[in-house]
Amino acid sequence: MNNQTNISSIKLYDIGSRLDPQPSSPNTLKARIALNIKGIPYETEWLDFFEIHSVIPNVTKTGKKPTLPVIVDMKNQDCAVQDSWEIVKYLDLSYPDTPTLINKDNEGLEFFFYQYCHERILMHAFSLCVLSILNNYDTPQKQKEFRGYMEGRFGTTLETLAGNPSDHVAALKSQLVLIHDTLKIYPYLTGEKVGMADVTLASFYTMVATLRGDIFETALLDAFPDTVLRTWWGRMEKYTKLSPPSIDSRL
Repeated sequence: MNNQTNISSIKLYDIGSRLDPQPSSPNTLKARIALNIKGIPYETEWLDFFEIHSVIPNVTKTGKKPTLPVIVDMKNQDCAVQDSWEIVKYLDLSYPDTPTLINKDNEGLEFFFYQYCHERILMHAFSLCVLSILNNYDTPQKQKEFRGYMEGRFGTTLETLAGNPSDHVAALKSQLVLIHDTLKIYPYLTGEKVGMADVTLASFYTMVATLRGDIFETALLDAFPDTVLRTWWGRMEKYTKLSPPSIDSRL
């Protein structure tokens, strides 16, 4: 399955599901959101979760553990870049006429927030969504394989990992307090202009919006008695789609 936008210079490898055409993996979403903010034309090569280990080693040719996202820059001798952080750094360097997402003067601080989100926010968001992810596999065999992989990785059942949704919602709210306070002052987490911190958080928001639409608004948009998070999401949501928004609606 392939989705192309205009004349593509980039191929993005993403995880397909029954939810197409809305991507839901926070890992690949970070690369997609970055491409959309930058307005770089790209095409999507959709992979089944279980194709990653057979396809990606032949794309990256690095010997590294096969993971997504991966991009291939067809304008740069089919250069392959793996991992969302490295992809955004590559895009900032290789496409300097597009918005910079990782400020070189504050790269360490931006990486800290990137890591913070993965350690403190992603796990609760993923736990809210994990059973929905399981149910989106269209055959019992794929569900069995996904369950086996994830339960082996986390050392517990998916049901235990999912736990009580209200506990994860409460934990998310506690981790969003300082983020909310920042967005009361600035339009973006990185200040007046969008940056990698916004890309990272938006990828988690998109996963929950796509997989748990029943609780998305109460858990993540209306966690506080104002419109701060909802307003920020209104700025970011257009960059979470399959292709870049129109030039007029970009930053």
